Amino acid sequence: EGYLNYKTSQNTAAFGLLLDALQQFEDLTEISTKEYYFISIIHSGLGLIHDKEQNPSKSKESYIQAIDICTKHELKTRLVWYYLSAGSAFAMLEDTTEAISYFKKALQFTNDQNKNARAAAFANWGHCLFNMKLSDRALELYDKAEAVYLLDPENNSGNLARIQQWKGILYTQANDYANASGHFQKAFELAKKGNELVILANVSEASAKLYADNGHYKIAYEYLVQKSEYEEAIKEKSNSTIIRELSIKYSSEKKKKEIQFLEYQAKALQLRALRAQMNPHFLFNALNSIQNFIAHNNQDDASKYLSSFAKLIRKSLDYSELETISLTKEISFLEDYLYINKHLRFRDRLDYAIHVSPKLKDEYFEIPSMIVQPYVENAIEHGLRSLDAGMILVKFDLYDDDTIRCTISDNGVGRLNAAENKNKDPELQLHKSKGTQITLDRLSNLSSKHQREDLVRIDDNELSDNGNCGTKVTVLIPL
Repeated sequence: EGYLNYKTSQNTAAFGLLLDALQQFEDLTEISTKEYYFISIIHSGLGLIHDKEQNPSKSKESYIQAIDICTKHELKTRLVWYYLSAGSAFAMLEDTTEAISYFKKALQFTNDQNKNARAAAFANWGHCLFNMKLSDRALELYDKAEAVYLLDPENNSGNLARIQQWKGILYTQANDYANASGHFQKAFELAKKGNELVILANVSEASAKLYADNGHYKIAYEYLVQKSEYEEAIKEKSNSTIIRELSIKYSSEKKKKEIQFLEYQAKALQLRALRAQMNPHFLFNALNSIQNFIAHNNQDDASKYLSSFAKLIRKSLDYSELETISLTKEISFLEDYLYINKHLRFRDRLDYAIHVSPKLKDEYFEIPSMIVQPYVENAIEHGLRSLDAGMILVKFDLYDDDTIRCTISDNGVGRLNAAENKNKDPELQLHKSKGTQITLDRLSNLSSKHQREDLVRIDDNELSDNGNCGTKVTVLIPL
């Protein structure tokens, strides 16, 4: 995907994807030879992007990393091209000596499968010598490169045209105008065959200078006009490329947004399914409590409890249809739930308090609906049910810019005792803690910032005088 983005000039996206791929390989406990091969390709890709961004220093570093990996793990398949790329980067940095050393290394690794690499090494080495004013030696290397390219002339018209161009410039500097003109003419023919517009423009400019230096101003002028036409064609081609790349980018972004929307819809359906599971779970536990009153012939309390719970269930049904509700409504729902438990079900054997941070009181916050109640219910059913003076404390504060932290603390029997009590009490066995698991699934679906294991943390409090330790549940709620 990184290389595809590079091909469509989305360099920033390409760079990020290649770095992500590199990190995933580096995270492996063991790396195979095949994986090192891919790692070398990643470094080469980073080098290509630095090339495109005209940063030869960074490009050089990336290619050398690719070379080091291939050398260490004896991966020779692409090594010749890495040597060539590193040499070109050194040449861009005007470190000619180092550039030539890498072109020589490339020649040591060439074989029948990469003849073009051999030719490129000769040509680039020759160009370095030309820049060092070593014309005769440069010409020898140009000839060697040309001989290799001529083994497959149909596919190398551009490379052959460039060599003819360089030879023409070399002869121009040597004041051998006849030879220079002949090579420029060959360069024209080959470049036209491959539609190499940049070479055609450069050769036109070089030819104009050649004829102007010899007093043929009319011909020189015609070559300059021709150069201008080629440059205009290059600009049109460049604009066409930009338009095509923008079109690809637009299509790519459009598809990404479509995928994101489908993922959002799937997530919304999943969350709706999880919320739907909360309804029967909540109803079951409420009706089970009412059944206990009726079983003990306490019809008045059963009637009051049923009436109050009917109102609470109505709220539950309304809220479960919503993806989010205000923090104020969530707290109001909790207060109603705890009030009914305190005054009707537990006959004042239960007390509670809800504290909200001042930072949350002055602003409007939306949170997932009915996200806290399952943990409060769990604390009551498993921690406080057997106590004569149970206490539950719910606190809300701002964890970070995107998250509210809710802590549910109780002075109950603690998790170990709760598990023992459940095994002994048939009524406790009827209470299912499915709500907390569903809620964790909901939170995990909604939160991309925090790991699943960090979303809900359960800790035992310090042991009190009565032998109970109580429990504290910390829930991170995405805004």
